[in-house]
Amino acid sequence: MRRGQRTLLVRGALVLMALGVADAHFALVQPSSALATEDGGKGPPPCGEGVDSNAVTEVQGGHPIAIRLTEFVFHPGHYRFALAVNSRAELPPDPTVKEENGLSVSTLIQNPVRIPVLADGVFAHDAPPIGDWQTSLTLPNLNCDKCTLQIIEFMAEHGANMGGGFFYHHCADLRIKADPSLPPADAAWPRAIAQTRAAFSHVAAGDGWTTALNLVNMSSVAVPVIVTFHDDDGIAVNLPSTITQQGVTQTAATASVNAIIKPNATLLISMGDHIDSLFVGWADVQSSGSLGGYAIFRSIPKEGSPSEGTAALQTQFSSTITLPYDNTSGFVMGVALANLSATIADVTATIWDDSGNQLGTRTLTVGASGHTAFVLPNQLTLTAGKRGIVQFQSRATDGIAGLGLRFSPFGTFTSVPAM
Repeated sequence: MRRGQRTLLVRGALVLMALGVADAHFALVQPSSALATEDGGKGPPPCGEGVDSNAVTEVQGGHPIAIRLTEFVFHPGHYRFALAVNSRAELPPDPTVKEENGLSVSTLIQNPVRIPVLADGVFAHDAPPIGDWQTSLTLPNLNCDKCTLQIIEFMAEHGANMGGGFFYHHCADLRIKADPSLPPADAAWPRAIAQTRAAFSHVAAGDGWTTALNLVNMSSVAVPVIVTFHDDDGIAVNLPSTITQQGVTQTAATASVNAIIKPNATLLISMGDHIDSLFVGWADVQSSGSLGGYAIFRSIPKEGSPSEGTAALQTQFSSTITLPYDNTSGFVMGVALANLSATIADVTATIWDDSGNQLGTRTLTVGASGHTAFVLPNQLTLTAGKRGIVQFQSRATDGIAGLGLRFSPFGTFTSVPAM
């Protein structure tokens, strides 16, 4: 790693606007941030809070990567850099901080550093910088499709920030390609593992609805997992969530939950208890191994009894799913669809009655990584007062996930699996 160099830059309102930072502490300028909007590194580890940018920077293993940070709010401190290969759950916890009267005093600096930390005590300073912090870090010579470079800043003489303690967090996602002419990375570095994808095609949280996601590792090895919450437009959104693992429960507003599930252990993520307005979307589950799981939907009406439905974690995806419906005798079927593709999906709904007669078709548009949920008679009016099946066929490449929710005239509901 080269010594940090300071470059004098214009630092005014235009810079702040360009970076989309308000009341920031530091901004990640290079490589591209994993967040499209953020608040200067505020928020919980490992990466702060904000809307995902979906930016992935392509770099070469065994070679330096340029780093550039803009520090807007000065406190004495330093920076640490770490790299996760398969899951952000591989990133080390924030160091322990010595504090007095609620203010940070000091923290430990790794010397020498231990994998997955790349460098620590970087840009140590007790005076405001006169320009951007710049340096370069040599990456391990390995392959990964989506590694995460984490940069955290320790600030001394500073009170804790909400969710982040005495640290500010940024991340950048990297696609690393190993250089075959150089020696491979130290054997202590994790090697990239093929990712397994699964999905909960519907999440409803707030306004009387809760969703609890249960993930189970039935294998003999630990499995890193990332669960990302997407809204109807496909945007990864922060959801107040209660996360329980190994007997420890914590609450955080986060767009993704990163965890390592031990063999025969479970991970529980519950949403809705701390939300007033209704959120509807889906959860993308990516892991380095096979997981089982299910979602529990609960509706607590202002009047009447609560009701629940369950839906299994979907692990296989195709371009076509079929949903039976029964919209007779006061019952009505709802559907939720999640588009697993990073492109917009046109989904053709073909409707049959219970005698096998085709009633008609309609095309629905679901955004990239997006979601839609509706009661069938509202959008597929030919199903009103009838029984039958609806086949949903997506033209996007990565398939769709879906389920049904059957509402009764008694104010209760249950889930119905798609076929």
